[in-house]
Amino acid sequence: MDPYPAAFSQLPHIGPITRSVADAALAAYAMSGASGMDWTSLARTSLDFSLSERKSPSKIRIGVPAGLSSHLDPIVKTAWEDALSVIAEETPITTVEVPIEESRDIVGALYRLGCSYAVSQVSDEKRTGLHAALLAFISPVQGLTAEDVLRLQRRREEIASRLSAILIHDVDVLLTPTMPCLSLRTDEPAAAAADWFGWCPFTPLFNLSHGPAVSVPWHTDASVLPIGLQIGAAPGKDGIAIAAATMIEALDDRRRSRASVHAG
Repeated sequence: MDPYPAAFSQLPHIGPITRSVADAALAAYAMSGASGMDWTSLARTSLDFSLSERKSPSKIRIGVPAGLSSHLDPIVKTAWEDALSVIAEETPITTVEVPIEESRDIVGALYRLGCSYAVSQVSDEKRTGLHAALLAFISPVQGLTAEDVLRLQRRREEIASRLSAILIHDVDVLLTPTMPCLSLRTDEPAAAAADWFGWCPFTPLFNLSHGPAVSVPWHTDASVLPIGLQIGAAPGKDGIAIAAATMIEALDDRRRSRASVHAG
């Protein structure tokens, strides 16, 4: 990343939006590796998915967070349960305990601090032009002390270490919906769009831990939009994330093909 987004506690993830998992892997390969322009990249090696650990679908260990369904809108919950039933026919699914809400809240606070710093750099004469929703967004962190921030960072490190341990010893990937609701509409109120931690509770786990994550569409009903399935892995385990995403993409494609045949 050049320039690197400073003041955001190394939370940003960068990655491509592609037509297929294979294209995402190819793009990630081309973009990976160390660069002197990005100090956070210097400890990383280039990805080579041709040499990555390969597992057959039946040997990919999938974990699902406990209590996840309580976060989901009805349409997403139906699609999520459908996806789990299909995936479980290919490989075992294990329930794991991960702190979804706490991770979201930690990432939310750290991200708000970054936004607060950005606002502080705006000159007084231009401050009145800032959107009220942005000022409301950063208000919860205005009173944080240095001790509060250190406590957030310490807890982030503890959660990241625990999540990595789960993703090495207990399961290979963590599976969640990408979002608990369908995509927001452009004509919805701006306030709903501004409260994005309310409709984005699952992705912060991997912003926090720096593990690779892939979002793959899952179709259930031609009359509604597909949901996204997030497949996340431990840091450095991009190959297993891609392998699991490839399997899920193939299962979705197979079901859509069968549906087209039946419709015909």
